[in-house]
Amino acid sequence: MTKAVCYHCGEFKKGAFTGCGSCKSAPNDDEEIVLSLALTDHYFDVATLSKFADAIKNGKKVDLTEAFRAELLETHEEFKSTILGKYFARSREARIDKSAKKGKRGWWPF
Repeated sequence: MTKAVCYHCGEFKKGAFTGCGSCKSAPNDDEEIVLSLALTDHYFDVATLSKFADAIKNGKKVDLTEAFRAELLETHEEFKSTILGKYFARSREARIDKSAKKGKRGWWPF
């Protein structure tokens, strides 16, 4: 998953879970993470991603089928229980909760 579309502004970005270089949005909750995961070259070819990007830029919402959404949510839930998933969750919480960053130095989220 190297090519993805930002669920917020429709610009292409590198990776599903990274922040967007254009609008600075990053997925923060499970629904945004699932949508970000769906909008990647892991699931769609670049031509289809371009159509999604255009739709988002034109203010349209990308709707996933319930089956696809449920599959991605299950995959995400399984990932959250792994060591790496727990690391990313803590990193995301630290990014969201600015008070968690006070006095912290370096790249680690804890």
